[in-house]
Amino acid sequence: MDRFLNLEELARLEKTLLERETTDRASSYTIDTFRLLIYTGCRLGEVLSLKWDDVDFEDRCLRLNESKTGKRTIPLNESAMKVLCSVQKQEGNPYVFCGNKVGTHLVAVQKTWQRIRKKAGISDVRIHDLRHSFASFMIKNGVSIFEISKLLGHKDIKTTMRYAHLADRELVEVTNKGGKMFEANNKYFA
Repeated sequence: MDRFLNLEELARLEKTLLERETTDRASSYTIDTFRLLIYTGCRLGEVLSLKWDDVDFEDRCLRLNESKTGKRTIPLNESAMKVLCSVQKQEGNPYVFCGNKVGTHLVAVQKTWQRIRKKAGISDVRIHDLRHSFASFMIKNGVSIFEISKLLGHKDIKTTMRYAHLADRELVEVTNKGGKMFEANNKYFA
């Protein structure tokens, strides 16, 4: 079952990430991994194996030569750019999110995620659900299913169609706003 964060849960998660980071209870690389997942909708493997050579600061995108669906370009919003600009480069390590061994990338984030989600009160949210949440937030802001498909790197729009029901919910809210106008001008609602 797909799980999506709502805005209140996202705020709690962001607060918990900041707390964990400022108290040194989690690696800043791990915290920033979760932030980049939230802000880009990337797959965990794409973020963990991200190299500095993949980051195009000038064009504000990630250029991945390898992903689950092949070569892919991921546009970066302002929040994602802030995360990447704040990550400390480790000399001699090509990876953005560095592991414990020299020259390696971060690999073990599950235990930290379990502690963070528990503290944030979202214990049923998996790391992959951050990707679903990204898509959900995009839909709520009027982004089309086609555009979301491109942002998530889906080869087939059918994969993205599982989010269509979220768009339908948004349409109900929009039509209710229009309905208020009809009510105000209709003698049957007086």
